[in-house]
Amino acid sequence: MMLAINILLWVVVAGLAFFAALRGRILLNGGLREGSIEFIRLLPRIAIGVVGSGFIAEVLPQTLVANWLGPDSGLTAL
Repeated sequence: MMLAINILLWVVVAGLAFFAALRGRILLNGGLREGSIEFIRLLPRIAIGVVGSGFIAEVLPQTLVANWLGPDSGLTAL
């Protein structure tokens, strides 16, 4: 399922790039430049979030998390 979602997203990106190229090379280059800058800005934040969530998962007791998200948590888990 994850592969299908990734393929779908890349097809959408390729389609948008194609339509931007049809409208003009300047639009395509600007979109590529802005997308690259945004990717570079977000990459450290994503890395810190992944590492931080790993640390938090190790620090929190599993019984506490099970009470919040387990089968007996009810509407609180939502």
